[in-house]
Amino acid sequence: MERVLETLSLDEKESHQRLTDTMQEFNKPINRLDESLQMLQDGLNMNERVNISQWLSPIPIIHHHDQVRRDVLAGTGQWILTNERSSDMPAVKPVINHVASWHGK
Repeated sequence: MERVLETLSLDEKESHQRLTDTMQEFNKPINRLDESLQMLQDGLNMNERVNISQWLSPIPIIHHHDQVRRDVLAGTGQWILTNERSSDMPAVKPVINHVASWHGK
């Protein structure tokens, strides 16, 4: 494209620039419409996912999870991360590594 522009006269370059600017102006409302349609589709997809999830299981799992999380006492389970004997147990070691990664250890 650069080579083609180099061969144009000054008037042709100005005309090309005006056309480019006009096309960019035409694209602005099209891009806004595209973004709006994407947001609408994402919202519909979210509603569809929620409906499917509720159809599969009407049990409010997230509500239960949040409630249980609030009821957990501070420090619960910390012993497994700090107890030397538990880290020597082969069956427990992968769990410790996984949980430790959540805590940045």
